[in-house]
Amino acid sequence: MSVDISCRKRPGAEEDLCMPVILQLLLACLSPPPPPPPQCKDLARDLVDKGLLELLPSLLQHSCVEVAIGSAEIVGALAVSSCEINAKVVKARAVLKALTELLLWSTSRRDAGECCLAACHAIMDVAITPLGCSAMRQVPGLHQQLIDSGQCVLLPVSDAVVVAGELLDQVLVVTNMVLCDNIELDFDTSEVLLSLQKLWKLTRHSPCMHGRKPMRLAQLETQLRSIDNWCTPENEHQLAKLIVQLAMQQRVVPPCDSEEVVTSTHLFGGREGIQLECFLEEHWESSPLVTTMNVGLLEQLLGNGICLDSPAEFLKAVVYGMAGCPPAFADEVDPRIQYEGLESRLGEPPVYDQDIRLVKSEPSGNSPLEVHYFRKGTTSFITVEDCVSAYRDGYTVVIRGMQFRFPEIAALSDALATQLGQVTVGANLYLTPPHSQGLVTHFDDHCVFVCQLVGHKQWKIYPPQQWLPRLYTFKALSQNTRTEPVAQYMLCEGDVLYIPRGFLHEAHTSCSSEKLEFLDSLENIGAEFSLHLSLGVEVEPAFEWEGLLHIALRLWSHQRQQQQSMYFTGDDKMEDLCEMLLHVAIRNTGNKTMTFRKAWVPLSSTAKQDLATPEDCSHNELMEEGFTCMLKDVREGADYHEAVKEYEGSLSSLNWLNQLSVGGLQLNYHTNELRAGLVEEAFRQMADGFVQEAAFQASIQEQRNLLGAFRTCRRKLTNAMLALHTYH
Repeated sequence: MSVDISCRKRPGAEEDLCMPVILQLLLACLSPPPPPPPQCKDLARDLVDKGLLELLPSLLQHSCVEVAIGSAEIVGALAVSSCEINAKVVKARAVLKALTELLLWSTSRRDAGECCLAACHAIMDVAITPLGCSAMRQVPGLHQQLIDSGQCVLLPVSDAVVVAGELLDQVLVVTNMVLCDNIELDFDTSEVLLSLQKLWKLTRHSPCMHGRKPMRLAQLETQLRSIDNWCTPENEHQLAKLIVQLAMQQRVVPPCDSEEVVTSTHLFGGREGIQLECFLEEHWESSPLVTTMNVGLLEQLLGNGICLDSPAEFLKAVVYGMAGCPPAFADEVDPRIQYEGLESRLGEPPVYDQDIRLVKSEPSGNSPLEVHYFRKGTTSFITVEDCVSAYRDGYTVVIRGMQFRFPEIAALSDALATQLGQVTVGANLYLTPPHSQGLVTHFDDHCVFVCQLVGHKQWKIYPPQQWLPRLYTFKALSQNTRTEPVAQYMLCEGDVLYIPRGFLHEAHTSCSSEKLEFLDSLENIGAEFSLHLSLGVEVEPAFEWEGLLHIALRLWSHQRQQQQSMYFTGDDKMEDLCEMLLHVAIRNTGNKTMTFRKAWVPLSSTAKQDLATPEDCSHNELMEEGFTCMLKDVREGADYHEAVKEYEGSLSSLNWLNQLSVGGLQLNYHTNELRAGLVEEAFRQMADGFVQEAAFQASIQEQRNLLGAFRTCRRKLTNAMLALHTYH
């Protein structure tokens, strides 16, 4: 090992040439080349027993840079020597505190980076055990020091910018390590998040979406780009992880009045306005509706800074710097679980089909053929150049997950979900060239609000092949069942079209051009190409009318087992199996009964028509009447043998029940474990008891609590993704 015995000092320090050499020799004994001999553990134990840990805080704060760095390396070597020694290091709080202070020894010298790097390595070594990781999180000020260190990675020296790539990597890794459980931080992270977002913007090399860059920021980016390897993909990944974890603890989307936000876009009616209850009763999940005269819709949803000089410039403004948004389930209540599902892919560029699709319809026999620019199913990354090239070739550019990329769209999405009693509303942006059609005739498993932002588009709506298809259930279209359109609309700028789930539809741009032209003139935008935002209202299984029945059954079953009521068989396995079969029977009934599949909207009066309840009843009475009618359908339609047949294939659709306050189902039983005759008899008894004793009000409250938990978790995810796209 070569030892540099030169000693750089802090200002005013005495020269000490011996201490760095001693520390280097000691470190060489503690960390020999692998495999380390047993004597290393003995040496580490002896040094700790003889008081080295008491000496290290002073050494870590020594005025000589080499002494401080060497001391940090010794802390790391001790921490990884054995679990026993690691536990002793963890108990030495003064050592951990001194490591924290070493992170920011000096922000005005190049030496600071070396000290910070040594401290990061030592902290990682200490945190290699769960006990060590927990202890590091409890060091006062560590989180702030780590993130301050990350902000000091760009150190101005002699009018140049020095970027320590390894240092940035280690700071981000260590910071993510101490934040890995999304713990509540003991300081305000808003300024930290803002600084990290600025650094993230530089890593994305993105042009400013909301105006020209400040001169100082532009100069800094120019300097950074001139330095090789200033930011690696791993650093981008670590930085994205840190931003996401910090953002999940904040509210990026400002609190807003959901009714006011939705009303301002006139989604439920024109300038005169159609009240929500009127929309729900006359159109929700039953018939299309066009709203007109929504002036300023483009600016309201995309802001004033988006460039519309040409489709190419628009795509550059939106796609450049975009990060991939990995898919996440809406029926999750724990943000940590949701984060774990995203963690490995954070910071990636946009992925084809996940984030952006390029598609067009071409003539093919009796029906158009849907063609993808890339092979369908590919997971390759996609660039803005791909999008521009595809657009020129007549492809519609579909940018998905816009609620994760624009705060204004996120606010509208959240408000619309609140108004309609659902967890989430997705938002996709469609840019279609002139005289083109993107998707072939199809139906969606979610209700759609089409907001025409620029240009015109011709829409044809056909009767549904299936009324109210369930979420995530797709069936191939029958080519012979398409009839004449039930409605045709030419959407103009500011128009909004509502399409209920299940209704077949197609759309194309109306243009007299003989060939596609890539326009650069703003004055022709409205006449040549189309830009619209599609808001998809996803009705999760828990918030269908059928979902209310499943909640009621779970609550009733839990309560009777607790009380051991007259319907309780005394056999827990039999009870669990019969409950699961009854859940499957309810789902089978829902497959045949449209009312079960309707969205449960607490403020809706749609049950008045569908369930033939008296018009003069209160809203709550109407809902309870509908609930009672469905219980009767369960009693009449619950088929034991059909439930057994569909048992295994239906269980995955009921996983959301595990999020209820009373716990979920035991899914590890099967009917062949018990005598079929006994199971069928118990099933009949359970169905009768449930229909007689199901509690409507308790079920409603549990459903509301579940909706609140799902939406809170979803908002945290939205905040996190917005933080990767919202540049200040």
